[in-house]
Amino acid sequence: MFDPSTISPISVYDMGGLTFPGAPSLVYKIGELLSSGGFSFPNLEAEARIRVLDSMLPRCRLCHLSATHVPIPPRVAQNQKLLVVGRNPNKGDASTRKLFDSPTQVCRLFRKYLDILQASYQETSILNCCNCYLNGSVAPQPSEIFRCREWLYLYLSAISIPSTVLLLGNDAIRAFLGDNFPAITSCIGSLIQASVRGVKTLIVPIYHPGQVLRQPELWQDVKAVLSEAQKLRSLCC
Repeated sequence: MFDPSTISPISVYDMGGLTFPGAPSLVYKIGELLSSGGFSFPNLEAEARIRVLDSMLPRCRLCHLSATHVPIPPRVAQNQKLLVVGRNPNKGDASTRKLFDSPTQVCRLFRKYLDILQASYQETSILNCCNCYLNGSVAPQPSEIFRCREWLYLYLSAISIPSTVLLLGNDAIRAFLGDNFPAITSCIGSLIQASVRGVKTLIVPIYHPGQVLRQPELWQDVKAVLSEAQKLRSLCC
């Protein structure tokens, strides 16, 4: 049973095997799309599955956001060293799909996260709980995230799972680890080992950069957790 800890001391918990729910509505639609060509989504190579998902995502109709927003496909690195799960694309993703090229404060702070973890842009995949960019600081609603995370689970089934997964904020934590998982304020400082599709993985719940910008005093906690995670990454290689 997971027992959340405070920031001091930093602890490592073993969750055992971690699995993700299916995405029945999307699997059905993808199956319909591929059946005419005699293909089956589960039998496709990983790169082909990602291409299918990327082609279908802009046509998503799982929630009302599709009426006014176009979902943005996630970034999947070919030789990934780090997987980041966030809430939804920010302005940098929406304009260039290159998070690190954006001049926004969130992007600049997030680059500091990666610097501590010694991960480059080329080595980082970025998935989101909600794939629509929402103008300004509007946050996706729980119902929107609940619908959209079907895409998250399908992408997780298609990509290679790296040795380290960074979860940015409560929405990402609960989408990845379960709806009843503790909030970031309770689990900050807890690093989690799990077997994800047979890969020994270090999972790092952390404050979203946007929250740190609003509460600069959280930066010290972020640095402590990420620094410890970098030291422990060899445990999951």
